[in-house]
Amino acid sequence: SHLLSLDSRLADTGKIDLNLKVSYHELKLTMLQKAFKSSSLLFRSRFLTILTIQLPLGILVLFQRLLDTYLEKSPILALLVLLPLVSIISNLGTALTYLLISTPGKMGTKEFWTQLSSSLKPKFNTLTLSSLFIAIVLSLGFYLGQAFFIFPGIFLISLYFFVPILTISETKQPILNYFYQSKRLATQSPKIFLTTIVLVIFSLFNEIPIRYLADLFERFFGFSLFSDVFLTILFAGWFDVFVCFYFLELRPKGTQ
Repeated sequence: SHLLSLDSRLADTGKIDLNLKVSYHELKLTMLQKAFKSSSLLFRSRFLTILTIQLPLGILVLFQRLLDTYLEKSPILALLVLLPLVSIISNLGTALTYLLISTPGKMGTKEFWTQLSSSLKPKFNTLTLSSLFIAIVLSLGFYLGQAFFIFPGIFLISLYFFVPILTISETKQPILNYFYQSKRLATQSPKIFLTTIVLVIFSLFNEIPIRYLADLFERFFGFSLFSDVFLTILFAGWFDVFVCFYFLELRPKGTQ
C-alpha cells in the first residue's frame, strides 16, 4: 500500500507505461530530484532508442566539426544556416523523446517507430516554425554581441523552453498558443523560472565540457571526432529525457 506510481497522474490515464515505483517517503523529493530519478531509469531501459532519436543531431555535429575551419571564416553562414538546423533538429529530438515517454514500452520496434512518425507528422510544420523562431533569437543575440544581448536572449529562450513538448503533447492550435503556455509554465514561480534559465544555459553551453572530454579521448586513445559526436548524442539524449520528466512535474501546476 506504500508503493505508488512515480507519475500516477499519467499512469492513471494510460499515457505512460514505465513500471517505475517509489516508496512513500520518496514522494517528498523535489521536482528536479523526481525528474532526475525518472530520467535515469528510463535512459537505462531505453538507451538504444534514445540514442537513435538523437542520431540526426550527431550527424549534424559531425559535419560541423569537419567544417569548423570554414565556419570560423564565415560566421554569418553558421548563424544563418547551422544554428537554425541545430535548433530544428534538437527540438524535433525533444518532441520525439516526449513521444517515447508517452508510448507503451512493450510495443514492437517497427510499430513503435510507425506510431512516432504518425504522431509527429501533423505537428512537424509547427515544430519547425517554433524552432526557427528560437534560432532567430539566438542568432540576433550572437550577432549583436554577447555582452549586449546574450542575457535577454537566454531570458526569452527560457520563457519558450517548453514549446516543443507542448506542441507535441497538446492538440493542434495556433503556434502562439504554445508560446503563451510555455511562458505561463516557466514563470509559475521565481524558483521554477530560475531553474529553467539554468537548464537553458546548460543546453546552450554543453559544448564546452563535451569538447574537453573529447580532447581527453584524443590524448589517451588517439581519436576525438567520433567521441565528440557520441558524447553529444549521449548528453542530448539524457538531457531531453530529463527535460520531458521535469515538464511532467511542472505540468499539473501550470498549463492545463
